[in-house]
Parts: sequence; structure tokens; C-alpha cells
Amino acid sequence: ELFEDQPFEYVRKDIEGSDADTRRRVAVELVRGLCRNYEVQVTQLFSANISTLLEQYKQNPAANWKAKDVAIYLVIALTIKG
Repeated sequence: ELFEDQPFEYVRKDIEGSDADTRRRVAVELVRGLCRNYEVQVTQLFSANISTLLEQYKQNPAANWKAKDVAIYLVIALTIKG
């Protein structure tokens, strides 16, 4: 809901780590950790997954909203260094 109402606030909260103890945050940290050693391979793998997820979302946005959410988090995990 926050993403729909205030997308910039949604991304800001994610970058700041306001959900530090959630499974989602741990998954993002795993992807970022893998990128430290295997950046090219991980980026290629997840880029293909992001495309697939967004295609699923486009087919039926109401039913596949989770695919868009996962794609957003994968993009965040791949782009934010730190």
C-alpha cells in the first residue's frame, strides 16, 4: 500500500533498512552478498528473473501483484551497493 500511495517513501524506507529483521531484508542481503563475489553472474541471472516477473505482472496485475513486488526488491538488491 505504501508503494502505491508514496513510492519514494517506500524506496527510502527500504534503503534505510527499516525492515531489518524481516525475511525480505535477509533475502535482499543474501543477493547483495552474492553480488560481492559473483556480480556478473548474479546480475545476469536475476535480470532474466526480473523480466519474467514483470511479464507475469503485465498478464494479470490484480492476480500477480506479488511478481511486481519481488521484481522491485530484486532491482533494489542489485543496484544498491554497500
